[in-house]
Amino acid sequence: MKTTLFKKNSAFLLLMLMITSVTFSQGLEDFTNLNISKSSYSSGNFTGNNGIAWDYVEVRGTDTSSVTYPNVDHPAMMLRRASDNSSITSSLIPNGIQDFSVKLYKGFTGNGNRQVELFINGQSIAQSTPFDDFDEHIFTVNNINVAGDFTLEIRNVTSSQVVIDDISWTAYNPGVNLPPTISQITLTPDVYNITSTDIVTVEASITDPDGVASATLN
Repeated sequence: MKTTLFKKNSAFLLLMLMITSVTFSQGLEDFTNLNISKSSYSSGNFTGNNGIAWDYVEVRGTDTSSVTYPNVDHPAMMLRRASDNSSITSSLIPNGIQDFSVKLYKGFTGNGNRQVELFINGQSIAQSTPFDDFDEHIFTVNNINVAGDFTLEIRNVTSSQVVIDDISWTAYNPGVNLPPTISQITLTPDVYNITSTDIVTVEASITDPDGVASATLN
């Protein structure tokens, strides 16, 4: 009886792993490939993670030797002032965008709020909450819901320097708030007749609500 129960539970676990395997891609830019001055500002471009190109305006790099922006997980990028149009903008990124986040830190020690604004395809989406401390702040925007290729831009909207790091996003999925559906499940032998000597085969057809991804697994 214990062996039979184990096999039933194992078959159920396998099915749950099949369902959770229907996932959608996520992007991350951690500035590992950024190679710019850490002592002066410049404008230019670099190729970041997964071959995505980034244009930057009036920014500088950061490193572990500096004490002017503590708690930063280097390497990172410091944006200058809003009056210098300091920003970073991606090339076209495929698969759309659902959710977004970026880590923010205070740059240098001067008083003044730090705040950035997120643009998708040149359209303003949201501004971060202003802060003036040395804590890590995570600026998150959910349910952006833009399909297809898109550009991502982060601008400094204050007169004080702000450090950004670990820009991340998830691909657009119209059915993100709905669970995958299972159109067919077949267990051989059936779940009520499994014995301790049986080899259990599970077949399932799993489809996300909008047909973005589907799979038949054995």
